[in-house]
Amino acid sequence: MFINSGQGRDYLWIGNLPYETQVEDLWKLFGSVGAVESIESHRDAKTGRSTGWVFCHYQDMESASVAKSLLNGISYGGRTLAVEWAGNRDGDGLGMRSRWLRQQTEIASMSVAELQDMVAAVETMLNKNDTLKKTIVVEKPDEWEALKTCQAALTALQTEEAANPSNL
Repeated sequence: MFINSGQGRDYLWIGNLPYETQVEDLWKLFGSVGAVESIESHRDAKTGRSTGWVFCHYQDMESASVAKSLLNGISYGGRTLAVEWAGNRDGDGLGMRSRWLRQQTEIASMSVAELQDMVAAVETMLNKNDTLKKTIVVEKPDEWEALKTCQAALTALQTEEAANPSNL
């Protein structure tokens, strides 16, 4: 349900770039924190103007993680950069947003029992394997966020169920 299908975890989506930013400037900026393999800039088909976002492919996961940590939220050209894992790329630069919305919809449609089963199964699996836990937290932040969302939804549903048992 929450599998990352698409580009590898060494791809970042960088948004809120100033429209006048040149690709050469991005190579310098992104290269200052890790080994960059490629940068895909995008222009509006009608105007030819920059879209204000790019994909950056780092040579390895560590470089991408460092770049995400160091560049997200910095001021660049008078704008605050947004740096996210690219994940699914559906052509609009919002693959991670689309995936997040899909996860929210799937979670919202689950019953309390389904959420309890899912959270319990994942927690049991993670508690048995520290390496797996580290892998999910570090290398699969989308899955980790999905688990935390399930836990929050479950807590909210259980609280509502306790207050209004006949409403569910």
